[in-house]
Amino acid sequence: MNQIPDRDWAKLRLAFENNALVLVVGPWLSTVTDSAGTVRTIPEALALHLAGELDDDRKPAADADLTTVAGLVVRDKGRATLEVAMDNFFRKPLPPNAMQETLAQLPFHIIINVARDKQISTALDKFNVKYREELYNFRQPRDFTYNPADNRTFVYHLLGAVSCKDDSSGQVNKTLGSLVMTGADQVEFLKQVVQTERKIPNTLLAELNETKTYLFVGFNFNDWYLRLLLYTLGLSDSADAMPSWALHTGPGELNYSTSVFFNTRYKINFLKLTETEFVQDLSTRYHAELGQSDQPAAAAATGRPIQALVVSDPADESLRQEFLRALAPLRNRYNLNIHETLPGEDVQAAFERQLADSQFVFPLISANYLGNDALIEQFYDKILTADAPGKTIVSPVLGGVCQWKPLLRGPVLNAVLPNNLEPVSKWADPAAAWTDVVTEIERRIKTHFS
Repeated sequence: MNQIPDRDWAKLRLAFENNALVLVVGPWLSTVTDSAGTVRTIPEALALHLAGELDDDRKPAADADLTTVAGLVVRDKGRATLEVAMDNFFRKPLPPNAMQETLAQLPFHIIINVARDKQISTALDKFNVKYREELYNFRQPRDFTYNPADNRTFVYHLLGAVSCKDDSSGQVNKTLGSLVMTGADQVEFLKQVVQTERKIPNTLLAELNETKTYLFVGFNFNDWYLRLLLYTLGLSDSADAMPSWALHTGPGELNYSTSVFFNTRYKINFLKLTETEFVQDLSTRYHAELGQSDQPAAAAATGRPIQALVVSDPADESLRQEFLRALAPLRNRYNLNIHETLPGEDVQAAFERQLADSQFVFPLISANYLGNDALIEQFYDKILTADAPGKTIVSPVLGGVCQWKPLLRGPVLNAVLPNNLEPVSKWADPAAAWTDVVTEIERRIKTHFS
């Protein structure tokens, strides 16, 4: 198998180490297998599907591209017919392919999805990767604030999406009208996205700066729209900008003048590898060199921080601080991140977001906790329902003497800490109690996230 040249890997490796590698996923990466066992790219499969909406005497050539077919459907049958047909297509399960699954297990902090499907998000779901998603809607642009401190992977669907989860409410909203399908859509998208009032939100554009290295997978760089697309992403031609890498996919060889343009204008280096060769070698080298076996099991498995949420009564702040100090070795060793609510932040909204983002939840149980009706309601309605094997582990920590057994019944009893079910305050040596708690938490990290 052909491999990534060492000089190119050295720079990609550095981008990984600096958390500066942005994955840009193109439409040619996504595939679907039909009932006859034929594997097609999703643009090809969708074009065939949409062609079925046209009268026999109006059908285009079999090799007509997606934007052409979509435009014919709108012309002959109307936009509503196009959107219903798209909805029917995307309602079917579209499992990710092996390349998308491999990429989903690498630590990309930002993924720009320029495919019309959401297979890359499905791949992240498969491997329990916590992520936030947003989309660009060229008809009704959505504003949002990108937070670089958010440790979740950020997925931005640049050409729209069939549905998109609202990060604040958790609701999945239909967004069919956001998809860029026809040639006219492409023109309108490019017109809107470069306008000051409708461009990509500034908080995201500020992050996509010259310090970032871009990796383009699944693109036919001979397509004209890519020249403007990279402009909308803010790729810099500054002499100080980092180089980027790309694989050319789709029909036809990469045009020489095209490769010169992208290399000169955007410092994009084209690798002469197939996508399969590149993705396999990228994964192998990453895990061999950056995911060493002597690193913590969870970090080696995911390449991402482990997120945790500590829930306590305000009166137990000193107890909470003791717990955080005890966790310090794990925070360094396993990249364990403890969520904090910022001053002025909506407490309930922050809790909802942090809970959804956490692999561990630690309720600090005490008399104060049991006397807080809001915390008890939150425990039953939100925290216990979040407990799921391999995803979120709820581990109550007994901090003070109290009547905790009526609260902690059922399966969660098996997760209570310390192991002897004695509250930390009853131990003759509190340091020994916290050592017992932290040792068990480390065991759970290795068991559940290795």
